[in-house]
Amino acid sequence: MQSITFNTRYAWNSTWDSALVMQGGPGGQSIVATNRAATWPIAYAVVGATSPTQVFFSNCLSGSCNGVGGGAGNILQASVLSFSGVLAYGESMVRTSNVVTMSGMGPKVTYFPVGSTIVVTGASPSDLNGTYTVATNSEDGSPGSVANITWAQTGADETATALGTISSLPESITFYPSAFITGTNNGVSGNVQLATNTVPFAAGDVVAGAPTSEFQNSGLNVYIGQTTPVDGSRASQGIMVFDNGPTQLSRAYAAINKTTNGIAGQMFYVLGSYANDFYFGYRPANNGSILYVQGGEPVSTNAKPYYIFTDNAVGGSFGFNPQSGGFSLSGNLGVPSITATTGASKFALGSTIGGVLPCLQNGTNCPASGGGTGTVSSVAAGTWPSWLTPTVTNATTTPTVAVAASAIPNVALANSATTVNGQTCALGGTCTIATGSSTPPLTYVTLHAAVSSGGVGFSGAFGTYNANAPTIGSVNPATTTDGYMLFAASPTSPQYAQTSVELPPYWTSSSAATGLWINFYSTSTTGNSVMDVQTACVVPGQAVGSPTWSTAIVTTTAVAGTANTDIQTAFISGIATPGANSCPATGMATPTKLLIRVYAATTSAVPTYVTGATLVYGRSQ
Repeated sequence: MQSITFNTRYAWNSTWDSALVMQGGPGGQSIVATNRAATWPIAYAVVGATSPTQVFFSNCLSGSCNGVGGGAGNILQASVLSFSGVLAYGESMVRTSNVVTMSGMGPKVTYFPVGSTIVVTGASPSDLNGTYTVATNSEDGSPGSVANITWAQTGADETATALGTISSLPESITFYPSAFITGTNNGVSGNVQLATNTVPFAAGDVVAGAPTSEFQNSGLNVYIGQTTPVDGSRASQGIMVFDNGPTQLSRAYAAINKTTNGIAGQMFYVLGSYANDFYFGYRPANNGSILYVQGGEPVSTNAKPYYIFTDNAVGGSFGFNPQSGGFSLSGNLGVPSITATTGASKFALGSTIGGVLPCLQNGTNCPASGGGTGTVSSVAAGTWPSWLTPTVTNATTTPTVAVAASAIPNVALANSATTVNGQTCALGGTCTIATGSSTPPLTYVTLHAAVSSGGVGFSGAFGTYNANAPTIGSVNPATTTDGYMLFAASPTSPQYAQTSVELPPYWTSSSAATGLWINFYSTSTTGNSVMDVQTACVVPGQAVGSPTWSTAIVTTTAVAGTANTDIQTAFISGIATPGANSCPATGMATPTKLLIRVYAATTSAVPTYVTGATLVYGRSQ
């Protein structure tokens, strides 16, 4: 135990004026923000340490070396904390399509501009934690929007159930040996006098003079106290600017804050009880403005919306968005009612509207009712329809007009026809309505490539030729009777598989009919299967076994990323056409035998296990 005796500036007691004494450690050094060391170093003198990672430093203005408002006016910034603890009402963190949105941040959204780095810790699920770059900030949108930021993070869609903290990156610092300057050697240029220190200076060392960490400077303080009575029209004033010429002042008051200083808290601050916080003796001169905004935002390249008025007590605001040129209002806009008075409807004597004296409520300038020198005996035909022509029943200056009742023709109606079951029928006419659809429905046929029985594969709806045939096998004989036809990858010559079907009379080759899908799987996980489809018709009188095959329709299908996954090709339409490849062209009153064969093209890069096909065909009647 070591006893230390020291003098304090103020009286010490254990309740209010506590004192902390530290000895050893990093004393005699100062910490400087690393990114400012070469430009504008601000030194924080270290007075001691309580652990290998925690130090105490001095030169604080009033209890905090991080200044007011999250570090304003201080070079050494603290890590800005946004949230801590369980998510509250209105707050949410949601990841959707690899984008995380943090909503309900309130005023703290301004601490994290676009491009800044944030650190998320303690979130649940924990995969939301990490270090990210802010992509969007709602302050770039309209005033009054939900306060939120977004950042990119790859992962499945999910919602956080708890949140530890969201903060900015802490400031990097560097330790330097330091000593307090106590004098300048009686004003000798380039000379300094240092306080007692243990800094091991050596010849050739670079010594930088750094200001202390915080300093408060008030350019002008006016303290006014008055106890004698004053004339109400000549009350005392703190600052008065009286322009007595000979030329006018360009500015009665100017406040300039360099953008490199950061954002100051307030330019003009009013505190206390005043009837009018701002009082203007006259309106602005020469079409001027009470508030005039020039230029863009000094600390950002994008034009953010801003508030012209904000009431912090109830949250009402009036804002302007320079991006759209529009105003926004938060809260109700009260409009006084208009109360009519006795003279409200009267015009001044001689007033005109468009050069014409108006008819006033009291009857002035109003024409007399009825009378006149002319007599109305008929109504001009004009554009009146023949079935709606008015007639005058008494030829006087105030005639009576009558319209004779007559039938309204159908063509004169707004809708002169109606539609029933797709058939348009004119009103007053007749039409025949067919019941049901005029086009027969499509027919679907399943064609199995092969079947499995007892672990042995047999051909199904498709057959093979006697040479160069696809291999027939079982898909999984322990669990299914499905079989397959294996078409080899990159074949040197086609491996044909053929089937035949009977098409009904009046079959058609429209885009939605007479086509098929092919189902297959592959052991490869990359590459394309390329299958060709040909057809031919067999009609009575044609030589057996010598069909005229159509030009092959080529279909390319990518395999699945997982081996042995069922795949279906796109619909292969128009595989057969009436009048081509021995198919009858007209009058198809009897069924038609259609041959279909499939094979893998030489460009097919993967083994293709065909399990079957689905044929669809339609009829024109």
